[in-house]
Amino acid sequence: MADQVGINFIYPPNFEGTFPPDSISGHRRYIVQLTCFSDGTGEEDVIKIRRTDLLGPYGVVPSSLVIEKIEYDVAGMTALIDWSANTDDRIAVFNNTNGCLDWTKSGGRYINDTNPTNDPEWGNIIINTTTDAFGTSDIDLPLTAPDPGSSYNMTFHLRTKE
Repeated sequence: MADQVGINFIYPPNFEGTFPPDSISGHRRYIVQLTCFSDGTGEEDVIKIRRTDLLGPYGVVPSSLVIEKIEYDVAGMTALIDWSANTDDRIAVFNNTNGCLDWTKSGGRYINDTNPTNDPEWGNIIINTTTDAFGTSDIDLPLTAPDPGSSYNMTFHLRTKE
């Protein structure tokens, strides 16, 4: 079996997650809802938002993404939010809680601000789920899978940076 997961682009409406190859324009902002209802399997290093699948307003893959805010409701598990880099960098840890991390007043939380080799996998948003409760320090895998019935619902408000 597997966790029941979903990725829903709220904005732009009717966006399925990738642009056709001949697209000449994209969007400045994206709002993405991520959901999971766990059967006890868990998610380990799962790419949820791939930077190279998005386009900025001039039709170019963004050099980085900026998280303006994350609204979250995590029940019965811990969700570890990272972005891929030379070593994955921690964005947030949500331990069985709900709320909103809002970086809009400070200009947002930058992802992939320096990508020296133009690696297409750099700057993706990654999720791990576990029953383990942690702070914000680095966490070694493997993690203990979440309990069946645990869940998350997160909404990412993103801005592209070209």
